[in-house]
Amino acid sequence: MGREQSFWERNTLLLSKEWGGGMRALTEKLVTLGYAVAPWPEKKGEFTIRGGTVIIAPINENHLYRVDFSGNAIDEIGVASGARNAIEQETARERKLFEYLESGDYVVHQDHGVGIWRGITRENYKKYFCIEYRGPRGGAPDTLLVPVGEEKRIAPYIGFRKPPVTRLGTPMWKRIVKKTKEDALEFAKKLLTIHASRELARRALYTPYPELEEKIASDFLHIETLSQTHALSEVMDDLERPHPMDRILLGDVGFGKTEIALRASIRVAANGYQVALLAPTTLLADQHYRTWSRRLEHSPLRVTRLTRLEDAREKQKALHGIREGKIDIIIGTHRLLSQDVLWKNLGLLIIDEEQRFGVAAKEHLKALKKELDVLTLSATPLPRTLSLGFSRLKHMSMLEDAPLGRRAPYTFVSRTRKIL
Repeated sequence: MGREQSFWERNTLLLSKEWGGGMRALTEKLVTLGYAVAPWPEKKGEFTIRGGTVIIAPINENHLYRVDFSGNAIDEIGVASGARNAIEQETARERKLFEYLESGDYVVHQDHGVGIWRGITRENYKKYFCIEYRGPRGGAPDTLLVPVGEEKRIAPYIGFRKPPVTRLGTPMWKRIVKKTKEDALEFAKKLLTIHASRELARRALYTPYPELEEKIASDFLHIETLSQTHALSEVMDDLERPHPMDRILLGDVGFGKTEIALRASIRVAANGYQVALLAPTTLLADQHYRTWSRRLEHSPLRVTRLTRLEDAREKQKALHGIREGKIDIIIGTHRLLSQDVLWKNLGLLIIDEEQRFGVAAKEHLKALKKELDVLTLSATPLPRTLSLGFSRLKHMSMLEDAPLGRRAPYTFVSRTRKIL
């Protein structure tokens, strides 16, 4: 059979240094052929990407092959170090630990708690994961040897703070696990109660104020995209219904999420309700404050900012205005979640870059008022947020069109080069 037949064109991949598709085209072709992405190619039909190299386990070979790229051109094709039998001796989990953990990193053992990773050792011709734990007071550390067959019980410690190392043979870790489970269950019950009460909640309709809204819209310096117009219509429809809104607005940076949030805030504030815009950083909060202030400069709506950077006098003035209902739109950081922030008549919560906030923070204001409308903005949503959107527990709008004169962001992986 000739290679020019359509069957072979569709179902084979012939690589040489003259192949000019680039790394992205190669990985797309592999996926089309049914190959699966894996942390390390342990089985035939799997591949992985390591910087500027694609490592492939072909379905018709017993060795791994590596394809090294220099930019979009193939630099070298060859057998990867280690034959198939060597790969079978080390599971994918073990190889992941080799690659991502270094001696001194913190790990968590399911049964024994937080320890310090000391690599892999051999004793009596067997391989063990070596984890160091806190020893008796003033004594040498204890060592735990975990057989390679039990690697699923070990996970890297993920956290920003240095964790306390557990001591072996004490009930401390069991108490921590028990308390964590109890707290998680209690928090889950709280979330369920909040969502259930919101499903039954009803509020007054937010009626349009055409003169004010059209004036603000006319000040927009850009032309709305089709997806932006559609998303804005969906948000406004939500506000005109008696059921509280809970909508996710997805779109790349610069695709117009802020403009939709601004117009939604005008609708709610014009109806006599307060709006809170929660930003993850003081820099972003200040940027939003300047945008809202400029666009609402000649309107009757009042805007203020509340972050840790305001001096004591400005903070007290803002807190008083929020409490008395003299401020319509409040833009701030986590400071808005403080106990001394007492809302007069909060109607809409806008969360910008929701992936930067924890679940507890995002649910805090919802718990204060079950009929609160919520608009979530994100360019890189969390899996939990996407799951809620796809399961229709939250409504979802997407901005897919790049505004006129703007190019969509493009993410790629390339080999780093040293510049001397």
